[in-house]
Amino acid sequence: PTCTAAAATEEVGAPDRWPRIGGRDGLDGDGGAEVGERRQQSEGKSAERRAQLLESLRMSCQDPGTSADRCPTRSGPPVADGSFVDGCPDDDDGGDDVGGCDWSRHRAFRDRGLAGDQIRFALGRAETGDVRRLVLCSSRLSDEGAAEALRPHWPTLADLCVSNCGNVSGMTGAALAPLCRCHRPALRRLALLDVPRVPLASIARSCDLRALMLRGSLGSESVEALSLCPNLRLLRLALEPKAPHDAFIRVFTSCRELRVVNIYGATDVSDPMLGCIMLNLKSLEEFVGSHSGGGFSCVLTEGMTEAFRLHFA
Repeated sequence: PTCTAAAATEEVGAPDRWPRIGGRDGLDGDGGAEVGERRQQSEGKSAERRAQLLESLRMSCQDPGTSADRCPTRSGPPVADGSFVDGCPDDDDGGDDVGGCDWSRHRAFRDRGLAGDQIRFALGRAETGDVRRLVLCSSRLSDEGAAEALRPHWPTLADLCVSNCGNVSGMTGAALAPLCRCHRPALRRLALLDVPRVPLASIARSCDLRALMLRGSLGSESVEALSLCPNLRLLRLALEPKAPHDAFIRVFTSCRELRVVNIYGATDVSDPMLGCIMLNLKSLEEFVGSHSGGGFSCVLTEGMTEAFRLHFA
């Protein structure tokens, strides 16, 4: 596991951490040499903290586990896909496993409190191509700050996690627009939480996504655009409002490499959807879904549910 972004919230070289001059630490005799020593130590620690800013923004991912008791899910072995396993960012504090249904509440997505100037400072120290994994979970994000910090790294950034942590006026999908203009971007794994107006269709056309996690709002066309990602292996969506179930039929018809699917609360699972999954997703290892009732075309029968369970047993 890599270090978290908590270190980036510390003040760099805070005055109260410098050697005090006067009072009990007043200069007397050899005190000047002692203060000089302390100043050098303090400057060294400040330099270390500055160097940690870049590292604190890196992201890798691990499997926090899922709870088969909380949701109607079909589980299998962990799915390894580069630095994503089941789709949650690395959490070196251990994190809290909230089960397969409520994946977006995993502690890995907690608010790190990073501001735009801290992000720009950290990423500005990196050479182009050096940043491949990045997590930006903060209620202090903005379009301007994020766009400026990310601009030189889009061509090589492979893993990206962004969360506004409940801030309704934070970063929007506009900050992701430059990604869609890159020639053959490297982005493979994307997690977006509470980021409004995501240009998902453009991202799906531009990037060869392998893993996508998104909590927010998507229209039918945006959901269907995921069918442009035939190599997608992991899909976790939490949508408000729910998307029509038929929008997922096209996705499950085209994205035949899917191994982990979590659409609990994103739509209502239906008989046609389960039939489509059984027909096309031969490598499925985990499925989490829900059904809260709907029209005739969105019916979910016990017979189809049992057939689905037996098919993947």
